[in-house]
Amino acid sequence: MSIDSLIIRELYFTDVQADVVNLGHIETAKGIKILGLLGANLFTDMEMVIDERNSKLILYKLDKEGERIFKGEVDTLIPDIEIPIELYNNIIFLGAEAGGKKLRFCFDSGAEINALDNMVSNKVLNHFTLTNRAVLGGSSDQNVGVLRGELDFLIIDQDTLKNMPFVLTGLTNLETVYNTTLDGILGFPFLEKGLVIINTKKKKLYQYFYMEETR
Repeated sequence: MSIDSLIIRELYFTDVQADVVNLGHIETAKGIKILGLLGANLFTDMEMVIDERNSKLILYKLDKEGERIFKGEVDTLIPDIEIPIELYNNIIFLGAEAGGKKLRFCFDSGAEINALDNMVSNKVLNHFTLTNRAVLGGSSDQNVGVLRGELDFLIIDQDTLKNMPFVLTGLTNLETVYNTTLDGILGFPFLEKGLVIINTKKKKLYQYFYMEETR
């Protein structure tokens, strides 16, 4: 369906394409009213700054070269991670490495946990330590059983993130929805490590680790 207008503070969008889905199960799980979910397609002409620790989303308008029209103080800092991203079907993808294998992750700021496809190479699984079983829910009302554990290391932009929590589950259905291949999802455990900046015009993701964060 098409929404004639959407207003977010000083931002005004028209003719917004949206899917109608039942979000009641998420409302029940979180105990809050949820009127909708916002996708990356709304912000392709902006730079997104996601500051999980301070519960902030900052949006910067960009010029044709992908530079901020208004410069922020973070410009003077050197990011701990700077990695190319791919925007495919309005989903953000980035590369990582584990067990000597290249992996393709989608970035989902709404995911409560990182997910790893159970079909990844055994060289990757050799670095996965199982801790317990859990039930995973999503934007649909279906829950799936998963194996919860940790990857002893995940390399992103030559920076090693140690003991990253993941659930091990099948991602075939998600690949069908996204119409592409992927090895996993990076969500909240990645976000909580530091401030994340996404610039889709430059096709880059930057992360500035919080001061006391250990990797």
